[in-house]
Amino acid sequence: MQLSGQWLDGQQSRSAHGVLRVAADGALYRDGQGQPFAELAELTIPARLGSMPRTLVLANGWRFVCDQHEALDQLMQRQGRQGLRLVDRMERSGRAVLIGTLLVIGGAFGAYQYGVPALAQSTAEALPDDLLDEMSQQALYELPLDRSELPLARQQQIRDGFVRLLRANDLNPSDFRLHLRSAPKIGPNAFALPSGDIVLLDQLVALTDHDDQWLGVLAHELVHVEARHGLRGVLQGAYGALLVTLMTGDASAATGPLVELPRILLESGYSRDMEREADALGAEMLRRAGGDPAQLAVMFERLAEQGSSELPGWLRSHPDHDERIKALRESNSSARFSR
Repeated sequence: MQLSGQWLDGQQSRSAHGVLRVAADGALYRDGQGQPFAELAELTIPARLGSMPRTLVLANGWRFVCDQHEALDQLMQRQGRQGLRLVDRMERSGRAVLIGTLLVIGGAFGAYQYGVPALAQSTAEALPDDLLDEMSQQALYELPLDRSELPLARQQQIRDGFVRLLRANDLNPSDFRLHLRSAPKIGPNAFALPSGDIVLLDQLVALTDHDDQWLGVLAHELVHVEARHGLRGVLQGAYGALLVTLMTGDASAATGPLVELPRILLESGYSRDMEREADALGAEMLRRAGGDPAQLAVMFERLAEQGSSELPGWLRSHPDHDERIKALRESNSSARFSR
């Protein structure tokens, strides 16, 4: 077999036209030389990339540029590299490219939809309590919170109700900390951090006319703590960014969420599935404590009326209020009927 192409000696950039002859025994001859200068086994032949010329590399540093692809493919077969022909055929097949693209997209979607949440949940459950405390304290420090202005008797009533709620659901009160605070700039709300710290704002308490309303909100936030929803949301974002990095090569997409974890913990909302879980389980917790879950629906209605787009992401009125309120009322009706 004889190939035509350009020789490069590996030392100069100038090339020279010549031929590469391959004998039946695998000996390689350059131009008209009578003695072999290499063996076929020493020749590196790259896979075909469209119709672009291929650069063959020899162990002694010489290179040979050739575009006789059919002949080169035959040499690759003689070297036992037949699998590359299959790759080449797939690269040149429109159907194979389309199928491969769909498989990559499907795999990425599956990883993001199912793999990332599962990985985030397992990571969240494995993180040590000391780290959660440190992140949560930093997050609390960044909030514009003032001392509660509620009467001391009212504060004690809320704290007693919180303890009663915990004990009714077999939760250890020492694992949680209730913070009663005032935040006029934030408005009526409550939120939970992975460390077990739950903040209830005076502005939310002011909207209530029944104790089960603020108690239901605390039950809702307890579910977020127990399931580590906030931390899972942050980790899902970080792992999702890492997945994008693996696909695009943009490392900045992955490092940002990890570096600013405490801030993101505050600004990230919960997913709809997490909210539905907190609604349903929070209602059950309230019911075990002798409360009325219908009052939680009333509380959500009032919070929806107070919604503001200027609030941070995690404090904005949650999406699908009508759906969630309806689900709470239906759940409460079903529970009463089952009795």
